[in-house]
Amino acid sequence: MVERKGRSLDWNIRKYESLDSTNLEGRRILDAGKGGDGLVVWALHQTQGMGRLGRDWYDLPGKSLLVSIFLPGIEGFQAGVLVAVSIRTAIVSSGGTGPRFKWPNDMVYGDGKVGGILSETFRGERRAGIITGIGLNVGYAAEELSLPAKLPPTSLLIEEKKEWELEQLLTGFLDEMDRALLRDWQDSLADYRHNLAYVGENVRVGNHSLAGEADTFQGIIKGVDESGRLLLQVEGRTLVLASGDIMPV
Repeated sequence: MVERKGRSLDWNIRKYESLDSTNLEGRRILDAGKGGDGLVVWALHQTQGMGRLGRDWYDLPGKSLLVSIFLPGIEGFQAGVLVAVSIRTAIVSSGGTGPRFKWPNDMVYGDGKVGGILSETFRGERRAGIITGIGLNVGYAAEELSLPAKLPPTSLLIEEKKEWELEQLLTGFLDEMDRALLRDWQDSLADYRHNLAYVGENVRVGNHSLAGEADTFQGIIKGVDESGRLLLQVEGRTLVLASGDIMPV
């Protein structure tokens, strides 16, 4: 696992009213040599938002926190953990209870999905690292969430009974990222594990292969290992799964 540099970053925030995708725009900026460590791409709306496994991400303008950041010298699982822990801490620090983490990359309240994280490797001529995008439902009322989704969608407004200002939430998130980049990795991993959803519960996990085939396992979640693989207890043995989709039983 790559060691972090033990320093915070100077955040370079670029704000847009609308984009196809914050991850795609981050890649374009980096490819052009115009962005660097600490690049932050923030949009109030995405027309081609992306989720895991090529799934679409839908949003209404100004209702979601849609942001991608570039993190050098970090691997994908590390980036996802640091981002998840930081956004949760920012919510808690602003008076919320905070979501839990549904492996591998969702944020949930109970069985309701409030957000997702997508980390992608970037390797250019001048730099390499991870572009990590966050999509977080913030200001949606219940009647605005009749959107296609695998899990029932929810929002901070619904779950926390509180209105959130997007710029303040973004600033809080980046402040927490600064702290996370300076702290010991094991502390961040422990925080992630402590807030991992469905631990000790019976679930189904669809495990997708590179060939597109899927096996389904049912068992009890025991946690995640150091590499971010799910530990699932099935009939007295522990399966170690690198990818998959969890559904409560």
